[in-house]
Amino acid sequence: LADVDLPGHWVLKPNHSCIRRLFGRGPADVDELRRRTAGWVGERYWRKSEEWAYRRARPCLLVEEFIGVPGVVPADLKVLVVAGEPRLVELHTGRNDHHGIRLYSPEWTPLPWTIGYRPGPDAGPPERLDDLLKVATALSDGFDMLRVDCYEVDGELWFGELTPYPGAG
Repeated sequence: LADVDLPGHWVLKPNHSCIRRLFGRGPADVDELRRRTAGWVGERYWRKSEEWAYRRARPCLLVEEFIGVPGVVPADLKVLVVAGEPRLVELHTGRNDHHGIRLYSPEWTPLPWTIGYRPGPDAGPPERLDDLLKVATALSDGFDMLRVDCYEVDGELWFGELTPYPGAG
């Protein structure tokens, strides 16, 4: 990373675990990142999370441009697609401090479950809800079940990740 021209604000995270992330700005302090991520790549996270399909993934660290307002993690939209149909949308908010989740139907009807996290605030539908559902359906083609994660920032959809595990194994 010392020789990489990084964007003004960026995120460093492992490809094979969750929750871990570091936010940075400008050039990387490689020694500091090495210290703060010690053990991340070598950890066999799939055993801890029981996500057996990840056992063959080559662990590595990813660097991505941070989208949105620096210091404010945008709301995370997670669409659970089963048999080619979007069935559930999770809205994750407050990732910096008070992580909460609100569950919605694809029509944006609030659902009464919490899946183990504190309830997040009620919210209106994303501006690009129809596009979100279309993208999730297209990306999950060929899978029995897949979770498709996106962000909506300033009316634009950004891809987050794909996973066959909607909340660990």
